[in-house]
Amino acid sequence: LRILDLSNCALKLLSPELMMKSTSLQTLSIRQNFLEELTESAFQNLRNLTDLDLSKNAISNIRPGCFAHLPSLKRLDLSGNKLSSFKGEYFITRRSNGTKLELLDLSDNDLSYLFPSSFRVHPKLTKLIAARNRFSFFPAELLVGLNYLQIVDLGQNMLKSLEEFDFGRLPRLRTLKLSDNLLDSISETAFHNSTQLQIIDLSGNRLERMGERTFQ
Repeated sequence: LRILDLSNCALKLLSPELMMKSTSLQTLSIRQNFLEELTESAFQNLRNLTDLDLSKNAISNIRPGCFAHLPSLKRLDLSGNKLSSFKGEYFITRRSNGTKLELLDLSDNDLSYLFPSSFRVHPKLTKLIAARNRFSFFPAELLVGLNYLQIVDLGQNMLKSLEEFDFGRLPRLRTLKLSDNLLDSISETAFHNSTQLQIIDLSGNRLERMGERTFQ
């Protein structure tokens, strides 16, 4: 078994026994169910899983180590849940190191704050989607070390300022979406070292003026 689709069912709980022998599973979709919590043993035997879709549930609690048993995971969709926090400890145990995760979708949750370690365990991340949350502040240090990151979507949040942000720390960044926030100012040097940046979406903000050198 390589692909398992359990979407649009009525699942409320993931029993560890459910996929105990599905060690060859590569793609798992459990989207649009009624899950509220993910335990540390929910995915413990899925060592070959690369794609996990948990979108459109009611997940508000993820136990530490929940994803630590998924060493091959590359794409994780947690959009449309009720997460108020997201931590690196979800992916780490004493025996595990950095993940292989490339795509992380956290859109449509209740996130307003992220811990400094939230993304550091994902050094290969290329696409981060965190649109439609409640961020009013997004610290620059959250993305430090993500040298492969190409796409960042923070649209439709409540971001007010990017005065201290230096996107030049992301050497491969190509697309930056910041539409429909509350931005009234951006540092004149925010994009100066972003040599690969091709698309910037700042539509729907409160910008009244911008420095002459902002996009040089």
